[in-house]
Amino acid sequence: MQVEYLEPLNVPVFISAPMTLDDIPDSIEVIGILLGTRDTASAKAQSLRDQLHQLDKPRPPGERPVRVMIQLGPNPDFSLNDSHILSDVIRLCGGVNVFGDSPAIAPRINTESVLATKPDLVIVGTDRQSKQPDAASVALSFWKKAGLDAANHGRVYGLDADVIFRPGPRLIEQAGSICKLMDQARL
Repeated sequence: MQVEYLEPLNVPVFISAPMTLDDIPDSIEVIGILLGTRDTASAKAQSLRDQLHQLDKPRPPGERPVRVMIQLGPNPDFSLNDSHILSDVIRLCGGVNVFGDSPAIAPRINTESVLATKPDLVIVGTDRQSKQPDAASVALSFWKKAGLDAANHGRVYGLDADVIFRPGPRLIEQAGSICKLMDQARL
């Protein structure tokens, strides 16, 4: 990290590393205090808390959680475990990350391991700036050929990697869309 180069120069450093969705509004408030924009930051933080509160609804008794597989890009090489903040979104929406128990934060996956977990839907991180074919289309085609039930039902969704893999306000704003996708998979 570059911090060790700044310390001898007496440059103040603040590191924001939210680990849960609830940490994001808290970090915004701290940054607002540090930058002298407390009121603006507090208003944004409260708006994000309100969004989280609206999504945090009790699930009907006996409702099976939606099984979600996170794919880091167009190729099924890596997923994420429960220590990544995206799993917090999945839990909030009444789901479970199929690779959540993996000891590695970004476990290496393969076709067989994914098929064995039987996800109800697949979330694929996509790059809006890429000149390559759309990652979600590539993943959908791959998983259909592999015989993944979620793909056969069209439940492979591409979401902007800059939004879903970074612990910031846009992740909370995207959480509602993720919950809707998961609710559709429940039907």
